[in-house]
Amino acid sequence: KEGQSQLSQQQQQQERRQRRIIIMTYALFTKDSIAADAAKSLRPPCVVLDESHYIKQRKSQRTELLSALMATAKRLVLLSGTPALARPCELYPQVSGLRPDLFGSYSAFTARYCDAKRGRFGVWDVTGASHLDELYGRLRQLMIRRLKKDVLTQLPAKRRSRVVIELPPSKQEKMRKLAAELEAARAKANQEHDKEADWEHRRLLSEAYKATGEAKLSGVAEYVTNLLECSGQQEQQQEQQKKQQKRGSSSASSSSSSGGAAAVPVGSNKILLFAHHL
Repeated sequence: KEGQSQLSQQQQQQERRQRRIIIMTYALFTKDSIAADAAKSLRPPCVVLDESHYIKQRKSQRTELLSALMATAKRLVLLSGTPALARPCELYPQVSGLRPDLFGSYSAFTARYCDAKRGRFGVWDVTGASHLDELYGRLRQLMIRRLKKDVLTQLPAKRRSRVVIELPPSKQEKMRKLAAELEAARAKANQEHDKEADWEHRRLLSEAYKATGEAKLSGVAEYVTNLLECSGQQEQQQEQQKKQQKRGSSSASSSSSSGGAAAVPVGSNKILLFAHHL
């Protein structure tokens, strides 16, 4: 049985080496992970990390395991729309993997670009930022930035519009009452500087966020439905025009529209909603 087990493991390793492309998720790179050990043993010549900001935490298990994998690769590609979500120190695990010689040690990087300061109990605070112009200049040596407007030229221009949703009378009365309570709580918190008053103001603010969202639900749903139906009508008209052009006659229009009321198809357009609580 022991001999069969060793033979089976050797066969699995050989099969892995024969595979040209292996796709793994970040969740697999944890302590005592068999998948992470197997990936390390393969020593892949090329490593591609999509959404590479997932290794922003230098001391996390994921980052440590992937850093070892990155170090042995002959070619390394990191892809991310947001390589640093909040502060420059999040860049270090990525840039040090790509070019260890460019920024030096973590201490040198944070001292120069993260405004490192010794805080309470002797712990270094590296959450700041410094010499950003210099940092951006050095990043150009290893970073290729592509803007959406440059690579997706077929997209139409972005349009922004503010849509005011009318609330039902019952909801309006509730919002007025809540707004008055919130304003009174804000004034009290500013005057008294009391923790209890500040807590009450925060509680009402959270309640207002939720209440305004719920109050707008029906109005937003109606607006989006109308928008999609109008989009569907436009696409239906365009499709009919194409059919007419192919048939070369106008009779197609009368025959297709005389069948009575038909359900309006929903268009293929996509809608992204940002709900602002006012």
